[in-house]
Amino acid sequence: MTHDNPSRQCSGQHETRTPSRCRICVVILLAALVLPALCPATAQAQQMKLLTPTTGWVTRFGSLYWTTDSGSHWTNITPVPPGVRYAGGVESVFFLNTQEGWVVVSYPDATVPLTEKALQTRKTLYDIAQTVDGGQTWSLLPLTYPQLPHWEQEAQGPPANMFFLDSLHGWLVMAMTGSSNFAPGKLLATDDGGRNWKWVNDPGTVGELLFTSTQDGWLAGGPGGLGLYSTHDGCKTWERIKLSPPPQSHNLSLAVYEGPPMFVDAHHAYVAARYPGSGGASSRLVVFSTSDGGRSWNPVKVLEDSREGGVLHIALADSVLLVPSGATPKVIRFARVHLTGELTSSVVVSGEGVLGTTFADAAHGLALAESGLLYTSDGGATWKNVTPRFTIKPAQPGAKLIKPHTPTTAVTLSSEAGSNHQREWQHFGTTRATPGGVPARADPSQAAGADRVANLSKQMLVLVNRDRQDPANAAETHGRARPLKWNEKLAAVALAHSRDMLRRRYFAHVDREGRTPKDRINAAGIGWRALAENIALNQTVADAENDLMDEPRFQQNHRGNILNPEYTDVGIGIVQAPNGDLYITQDFVAMLPRSGH
Repeated sequence: MTHDNPSRQCSGQHETRTPSRCRICVVILLAALVLPALCPATAQAQQMKLLTPTTGWVTRFGSLYWTTDSGSHWTNITPVPPGVRYAGGVESVFFLNTQEGWVVVSYPDATVPLTEKALQTRKTLYDIAQTVDGGQTWSLLPLTYPQLPHWEQEAQGPPANMFFLDSLHGWLVMAMTGSSNFAPGKLLATDDGGRNWKWVNDPGTVGELLFTSTQDGWLAGGPGGLGLYSTHDGCKTWERIKLSPPPQSHNLSLAVYEGPPMFVDAHHAYVAARYPGSGGASSRLVVFSTSDGGRSWNPVKVLEDSREGGVLHIALADSVLLVPSGATPKVIRFARVHLTGELTSSVVVSGEGVLGTTFADAAHGLALAESGLLYTSDGGATWKNVTPRFTIKPAQPGAKLIKPHTPTTAVTLSSEAGSNHQREWQHFGTTRATPGGVPARADPSQAAGADRVANLSKQMLVLVNRDRQDPANAAETHGRARPLKWNEKLAAVALAHSRDMLRRRYFAHVDREGRTPKDRINAAGIGWRALAENIALNQTVADAENDLMDEPRFQQNHRGNILNPEYTDVGIGIVQAPNGDLYITQDFVAMLPRSGH
């Protein structure tokens, strides 16, 4: 298969066969999440999240900083598009993993006329930016939503807490101006990765969000953090949850919730609440657990609360409660409390000197203290100062907006799905421009390292799974296309073929020895009942994915391979040529079920 334009080539093959035996093996991996600290959404001066023991982000002075070495070095990754001198404020941040994230940001240099006509057209003073490569490049759209009634439009405040369940489904709390006794807020939702937003029913207050499915969600917040709300019907209705302390603590008064529940699997979760004492009773921190997905709760641990400091920032990892237990101007102390055994604990919690915490696991965490941003690798026994230096990130000289690839094939969409494609992201990042506006190819002396090229494969996995779950493609997937699982053996096959094409200067599914994709996958010992392969040659993974998807629907082509709901696993191999071209191989399989389980 030959092409006139070698920088935008792609090819696809597929094959099926009938399984000869059947075995089902189920593996469940449980990952402990960090229980986020509750802070009034309208007053959050700084947010942070440690995603892994080494990688995380923090907002500081309106900018977004990123680290991959436990805070030893920070990079300002604030999305600043061409034509804007700097970002004026990062309002809300959420990262689904170390690659994919969203930021709501405002740009003081971008003039938006504050007239009724302008607001009806744009309906927002904010933009939403998205990245699939850890902030190296961003895609940008104005944050728009259906027009509110006039009295609500005038009361609308800034964006607050944001949460994404997966690459498509997200929620955003918008603060509303009003009495501090009510902390009013409204809730937006998206099902296309942030392109389009709509108002959904909400508890009527600001707070911190958590969703475990498109139907089940929680919001902890309200005035003084006194509210915990849940929905189990996709935001159609919300119910206020009231948790009762243990009988021996009957004198405890209203609960102040320390964030939404932390789920360790689909059924088991913990939530923490502070109970200010009344009638001479001491204050307590009570941790509750559930084993039925949050329908019922029981107290499992009670700690004495000194009531020092303000909001109590705690974390929960590996079923271990990490609580601040006091601080001096130079030292903060954390205690580890196991949530098993006796109901009461001798640990006394104290919010003094601790302004925020986030833990990736029971050992590695960040804490914001009066002395700055601190990092621990031993569960809070010792800390080092990793405060990022304040910098303003300007738009890069010569940067240009990279328009998304525009399909030339006629596509029939339903009116609802079609609306999702009327708004296209504007992409920008580190692409350099040459005279005449042609993107420059990478300088071989500045070629990315092996680790970065390896990360491109995982970035493409995000794009592939997003296309599979895009509601606009539901007619082709019949709504059955689940996210593809990453298969290391398959990835090794794909990488070897990409390397071979680059080394021996060809571009085809059949290699110089005449081996087909089936031959290569069989040689790796991978059992399959259907397989397919796409190959592409392009400058970026985003452009390659766009080209692969820019084909007629309902056909056995590259697009059909990506969207085929029968496939269960994928392996992607990418290598970079000295001129910057990416040789990309996508191998898909429907795994052969195994017998015996």
